[in-house]
Amino acid sequence: MRSVLRVVPVFLIISATIGCGREGDGAREEVDSTTVAAGDTSAAAAPAPARLDLVGDQLDPNGFMINPRWAMQDGSGALPNVETECGGFTKTDPADPHFMNGCTTHRKGIGFVRRASFNVPVPGGNATVCKADPDHVNWRVGERGLAGSATVGVGSIYVDDVASDGDLDLFLRTPGNPGRTSSDPFPINTAGVAVTTGGTAGLEVEILLREVADKFETDFWSDLMRAVGLAGGGKNLAAARELMNGRTAVVTGVFGVDGVHGAHSEIHPVFAMAVRSVPERMHDTWSVFARARGSEGMCSDTLQRLTLPANRLLLWVPWRQGATSARLRFVQHRQVVWRDSIGGPPIAVPITFGSGVRAFAEGELKIDWFGPVVDDRRRDDRSLRWKRKRVGDEQVVEAARERTRT
Repeated sequence: MRSVLRVVPVFLIISATIGCGREGDGAREEVDSTTVAAGDTSAAAAPAPARLDLVGDQLDPNGFMINPRWAMQDGSGALPNVETECGGFTKTDPADPHFMNGCTTHRKGIGFVRRASFNVPVPGGNATVCKADPDHVNWRVGERGLAGSATVGVGSIYVDDVASDGDLDLFLRTPGNPGRTSSDPFPINTAGVAVTTGGTAGLEVEILLREVADKFETDFWSDLMRAVGLAGGGKNLAAARELMNGRTAVVTGVFGVDGVHGAHSEIHPVFAMAVRSVPERMHDTWSVFARARGSEGMCSDTLQRLTLPANRLLLWVPWRQGATSARLRFVQHRQVVWRDSIGGPPIAVPITFGSGVRAFAEGELKIDWFGPVVDDRRRDDRSLRWKRKRVGDEQVVEAARERTRT
């Protein structure tokens, strides 16, 4: 296990309510951005983690791990077969001494999502879906308990398709494949050949479109909704991929494995996403949305919720290499609702959620960088596509419908 460090930087948090149209008052607050293994509560030596414990080297300002990896990846980088490692998910009682076949010590942070199988009408008959048991296994680990924990994934984002259950399926590509599994889809080039450099296993990112599509006002998210067929007109995946593919994205949500797809890794649902939509030499625009709840698709009948102190999420994005300071503005409804100038990382944009319709915010984070900033405007290869190793229920239903259309 890597050494455990405690790092407590001080940074600015403006006490503003993004989403309610008020500008911040400049109050300062300290936040512990400790670097620990998930679930650790002190710097004291801890027992060695189990093979499928999540461990990380960096926390965001909320205390969520950034790009966590499986403990078994330390030293080997091996991608686990999670279902096999965890004994087929047959021992799910946290009181059982053989819980999850001993694959993890996160007894209080593992959530199981089940829905009884049911039939979906398809041309020529029915398709039985949600046959896995459980359908989802979530690793919501951290000091705030299951409902107060989430995971942050950072990498290059790619559009896959809109699934038959209405989820927009995306993939996040990260060098080193942190937290990925042997069941994960893999990138292929235009000739259909597997890509063997960079991130070679995709973290699936799923967003139920009907939960968010009518809430967007900014150009980037509105353009994406039109491209996936949600704002009139037909679906245009080429346009969606041109808009998104290869851009740097920060995704905050529920990390786990999807039993319907052979226990591959995913963030589902997404609580917040920031996409670097306009990268410039000394300026960046991040297109952002955030919320406090979301569903896990048709194989779930409950909402996943994020419970935070004072209902406030601190949105983090990476610091540009070489920058000595930054000027930040969050723009919503074409007005600046929060601003700050800081002399170093981390960046933390406060978003306070209301209830109902107000439990959602979107806008643009604009950053002016200062100092000898490294030019990193180049996008990852936007032509990559993703090949699934296991076909899930959504793909079975869509394939049956596609056969009829053709």
